[in-house]
Amino acid sequence: MIEEYIPAGYPNRVSRAYLHEILHITDREIRSQIADAGERGVLIVSADGGYFQRESAADDPYIEAYIALERKRFTSQSHKLKLLRHAMQEVNPDYDRQQVPGQMRFEW
Repeated sequence: MIEEYIPAGYPNRVSRAYLHEILHITDREIRSQIADAGERGVLIVSADGGYFQRESAADDPYIEAYIALERKRFTSQSHKLKLLRHAMQEVNPDYDRQQVPGQMRFEW
């Protein structure tokens, strides 16, 4: 499991390049495994070019900054998707009713 290679504590953070070097997997696979670890409840934080796990309260400001950054990304992406949806509806009024084979349908 990738969390075994990601140390505790902000000062000990490791880069994706380091993880690639020791695990011999692609950058995409590293990110996927980190996401999977998060799904399992493992807290892995990205800060200042590296990954780390929480060691103590001293890491909390970095974790809070990470949460704020992810929240901002989420808000930005949600806004972009809303704009795209509205643009598609202008050129195709039936856009919301169309189904793409093999794709999930999200209700707006």
